[in-house]
Amino acid sequence: MSMILNDYERYIVECEIEINSTPDDAPNIPMYEIIPFIKNIKSTDVYLRNNETSSFSVVETKYLDDEERYFAILFQHANGRASDPAFAELKTGKSRTVRKQYGEGVAVSCHLIIDTQSFNKLHPNKYSAILEEVPGLTKGMIADILTYFLRENTNFSFLRKLENNKEISYRPILKIDYLASHSFAESFKTGYLCGITATRTSKDTSELDEIGADVIREERLIIKTPKSVRDKALNIIAKVIPLAKERGFSRLRISRYENKRKTTTSYDIPDNISSYEETVQSISEAQFAAREKINLSSQIETCQNCIHIELSSKMLKILEKMKEE
Repeated sequence: MSMILNDYERYIVECEIEINSTPDDAPNIPMYEIIPFIKNIKSTDVYLRNNETSSFSVVETKYLDDEERYFAILFQHANGRASDPAFAELKTGKSRTVRKQYGEGVAVSCHLIIDTQSFNKLHPNKYSAILEEVPGLTKGMIADILTYFLRENTNFSFLRKLENNKEISYRPILKIDYLASHSFAESFKTGYLCGITATRTSKDTSELDEIGADVIREERLIIKTPKSVRDKALNIIAKVIPLAKERGFSRLRISRYENKRKTTTSYDIPDNISSYEETVQSISEAQFAAREKINLSSQIETCQNCIHIELSSKMLKILEKMKEE
């Protein structure tokens, strides 16, 4: 896990959850029908992966409002293959390593807040959500965890007419995608470009390799841009791309400001830089997945044992704003 989590801040990303059924001819399952099964998952129920060296679990669930519309889930991931965490005194550099016990793994947790009412009548199986970004608990993994526990615990069935109304069991399959309903071109019609950071990562060969630790070095090039909208914003990004690529950077973090909210998304620089016009076109069509930093006044643990009240409340406010947009 190369990302270090701050005690007083977290990054969140806007998502959409899609619920499909298997087999394919089974009826759709609305979110409100699977929530009771998620609530029944015990904190001691674990989903083991990677030859049982990694485990995933649901620590706590609860509604965040009296109307029982917004549902919070706290997930936990324990990685038995992760290097033991180390600490060092800031002034002297003296370090110590905390050794895992047998059967333990380095643990993290993350929050997911779901709007249980579908946001699109044309796609009633899709729901808005906010996900806390934590290493090891990606959107794909969160979907796998929920799909696994629902497979183990649900008991849905339907009558298949083509087989003389034979009763067939079926279950939900969840998919989580970043909510990228706006292209860059659309996003900069209403919000303005407020910064670009070019990044590149590399594995650092150092003395830490001797204890089996992977050291990932990230280098950043911060580009301070003028407040720009529409075509001007796209043109600035297009001009930065070849300059960043020449210096060996592979990704841009692009920040946008609108309605007193700063959001950031990533853009992978293509291997083959095309003409300037084609680069502008590519950027225009790229999807802006909104990420946002949340500052906290109360400390949050790397691995929470319960839903963090302040973080979940601030995530809920962002989710409610999504409903209004």
